[in-house]
Amino acid sequence: MAAPPARADVPMCLPETRVCAGLDDGRFAFTIRPRPTTLAVDATVNGTPVTGSLTHFTGDDHVQGWYEPYPPLVPGDVMCLAITAPEVPPGPYCDTAP
Repeated sequence: MAAPPARADVPMCLPETRVCAGLDDGRFAFTIRPRPTTLAVDATVNGTPVTGSLTHFTGDDHVQGWYEPYPPLVPGDVMCLAITAPEVPPGPYCDTAP
């Protein structure tokens, strides 16, 4: 039986992808190109809305951020992030905690 594929430590995305999102060390990381003028996010864990902290910064052509849920994720949790921003596919963008 083959071993499952190795999991990247951070989300890996193609440069032409508008939204790159996924779990990174218990936080949901995202990058959006080109940078939207406004941004709001809603998070769920296993289908239930959660609170947490949002940190983001803007570059010349993108916005990059992290959403850290509270309580912290445990293995097997499925976290989803819905993004509200002009001309950005809303998702949700989901990933499973290793």
